[in-house]
Amino acid sequence: MMTDMKQLLAVSIALCGLAACSNKKDRETAAQGSTPHVPTTTKQLAAEVGPTPGSAAGGSGSAAPVNTGTVQKLGCDKILPEAVRAKYFKGATIEAADMGSGSCKLTLADKEKSAASVTAMCWDGVPEGMLESSFKKLETLALTPPKEITAGKATRYTPTSATANMLVAWDDDSPCSISAELPKSVDIEAFAKDALATFPVP
Repeated sequence: MMTDMKQLLAVSIALCGLAACSNKKDRETAAQGSTPHVPTTTKQLAAEVGPTPGSAAGGSGSAAPVNTGTVQKLGCDKILPEAVRAKYFKGATIEAADMGSGSCKLTLADKEKSAASVTAMCWDGVPEGMLESSFKKLETLALTPPKEITAGKATRYTPTSATANMLVAWDDDSPCSISAELPKSVDIEAFAKDALATFPVP
């Protein structure tokens, strides 16, 4: 059986890292000229803005946002364009799953009705160390050491069960990455190359 969506979510969180979800309250606080609190979680850090210039000395000024590497929200039509669907998931049922950036759940048209999932993230400035962090997270879910393949900037995959592989791939000409859990019937190396070729999304 496929491993459940929790494993893909774990890798997606590792990819999302500093850019998980924006914190509206922090942004409003900063906009009012107050020094924001010190973040204690990666979610808070993702939404953090810089302190108001001069506020420590009682001066005035507006808050200066810090580039925290926010993630563009993508739909399944962008994550899995028609050409990729037709080649790897013909006849599959695809539905969006809300995982903070953009994720698609699939039920394949094979006899076993295999499950699959694909998540994509396109950053507006990838946080430092995020690539290495995503691969370390993949290692914690692996049954065997992840295999590196030639696709994009950096791509690795590993079996996570007797019937499924998990993939983490980073594009080489855009600030985008994908993570996917696919049945072993899908050629994961070819999929990685074709999926990364769709980025940057139009």
